Amino acid sequence: MFNKNKLTKTIRKIRNIFSNIDHDVHVFQKKTALFCEDGCGQCCLSPRVEITALEMYPLVEYLIIKKQIEIWYKKAQEAFFEGQCIFYDPDAVFSGKGRCSIYSYRPSVCRLYGFSAFVNKMGRRSLVICSIIKSREKEKISRAQDRINNVLAVPVMKEYSDRLYQLHPVIGCRQMTINLAFKVAAESMSLYSQYNQRIKKKEIL
Repeated sequence: MFNKNKLTKTIRKIRNIFSNIDHDVHVFQKKTALFCEDGCGQCCLSPRVEITALEMYPLVEYLIIKKQIEIWYKKAQEAFFEGQCIFYDPDAVFSGKGRCSIYSYRPSVCRLYGFSAFVNKMGRRSLVICSIIKSREKEKISRAQDRINNVLAVPVMKEYSDRLYQLHPVIGCRQMTINLAFKVAAESMSLYSQYNQRIKKKEIL
């Protein structure tokens, strides 16, 4: 798997890729005036959001440092590592509204969805837009797509997934639902099991 130094370097590289995504998305949003609706959490409600376990490494490291890994692992376990993302915090009043409780550590698809593109068979870049933005920003989307066809730079999902894949071709290639990815990351990093062993030793003592 990873030794400690390689794991630390890999996590740093993942976070750098996330920072690159955030920068590129911000630039694209600024140039197109396309933004998420304030407080919208519709895309987080889907139980079919898929990522790689590799993308959860920075989050797992953070939760271990904050001594919260056990709490979140149990939440994922109680959900049978399925369903809606356990890190989504829904609004208590407004349906479809909510927030990501681990926003700074969210995976690439959560950063890119709605403000990125895929390359079709003809080699053209087509915007990936959520239904909410699509329904209320038709003119902006049309203008953005026209500009993309000409000169406007747009984040391309596959380019970032390829960069993540290169960090670890095994862990970085398999897509799985987000709660399962969290489980695999927590266990495959070995940090979770090491942390768990320390807790058990303390309980015995």
